[in-house]
Amino acid sequence: MSELLAKTVGDLDATAFESFQLGAGHPTVVGAWTRSFPMPTRRTSSVVLNPHGRYDLNALFAKAFGEFTVNVQGLSRGMFPLKAFYWGQGGARDNYSLQVRNIVEHAHDALGEHPVIVGECGIPMDMNLWTYNPSNTDLAGDDWNGENFSWFSRRRALPRSLLYYEQHLPSLDNGARILPSIVRPYPAKTAGIPGKFDYEMNTGGFVFEWRNAESEHRDVRHGGDEHPSKGRILKSLETEIFLPSLLTDGRKVIVQGLDEEDAYFHDERRQTLFIVARDTKPGRIHRISVSLYPPLSPVFAVNDFWSDFGPRIVVFAALVIGIFANKWLILVARALDLARIPEAVLTQARMIMSTIYETNAEDTEAQEIYTMAQYIHILCTLRVHAMRIGWN
Repeated sequence: MSELLAKTVGDLDATAFESFQLGAGHPTVVGAWTRSFPMPTRRTSSVVLNPHGRYDLNALFAKAFGEFTVNVQGLSRGMFPLKAFYWGQGGARDNYSLQVRNIVEHAHDALGEHPVIVGECGIPMDMNLWTYNPSNTDLAGDDWNGENFSWFSRRRALPRSLLYYEQHLPSLDNGARILPSIVRPYPAKTAGIPGKFDYEMNTGGFVFEWRNAESEHRDVRHGGDEHPSKGRILKSLETEIFLPSLLTDGRKVIVQGLDEEDAYFHDERRQTLFIVARDTKPGRIHRISVSLYPPLSPVFAVNDFWSDFGPRIVVFAALVIGIFANKWLILVARALDLARIPEAVLTQARMIMSTIYETNAEDTEAQEIYTMAQYIHILCTLRVHAMRIGWN
């Protein structure tokens, strides 16, 4: 029953069929009895979907990232096994984002427009999975099931009396672990419909896309399917993006992609980037690219299959093509019987071609002779190459 959280405090009242659907992992609206004294108790179906994300089982069991990840979600749904393997850091990002997107879209199709909060996801803490457990210690971990997933460890924390509570001060980070992974920007308020947010933790930069709502629009998503979505009235022009001071301290924030009449302001104390996009045309897509100067120091290289194996594949393909090309040249040379062309004729053809090109290149008759001489030159080249590769 933890798959669904009631938006208001109340007791979940699932039918047998709803319980079966929840147990099978199918997003299901479950009514809740809401108590609001002195108002009478009433049954509602206002819910928030709270699914678990997907784990990287290979890393979870091996306690090491390795070089490949597996789309377990896809395998469970009948995906061809070879398509379920992803290589490198770039492949892992594609794999995880695909699985999370599938969860959200499946919830949208089954339940309609309800909020989705993804719960557990990722891999162990020492490999950047995060939960928050205030009782965690480095020795005992989360003190349950041998897990050590928390990004906070009480043993590392100072007493409350020694902390400062201003939002922009690093004192609040006391006791935390793996902060470069979990402290990242995100759009807190969007003047429109969010479409894409792509953050690169190696540089601190990100790309954010959103679009203005339409009265009646169709939301085209992954796979080319179209899904109707309710229109929303745009009541504000200002978009707010949380931009943590952990990233921006001592760095300049650069925003690109805005129109001339648009504006932005970075409030470092409030850790917020404000964007005002003035074009309110329905369906208009806004896209900004935010970078830091100087950028963060890279933690790892974002590799993928082609960056690791691309050069080898290209060299191998060139060798194969070269082998077949040599055989093709031999066949052409034999078909034209180039060995019977006297060397003197070939040399004379080169001289004629060079002379005509230098003196009479604009004369029509000379151009025809030049074309013939050029053809003979090609035959010369084929013959020479054929002799070099061992055919005479």
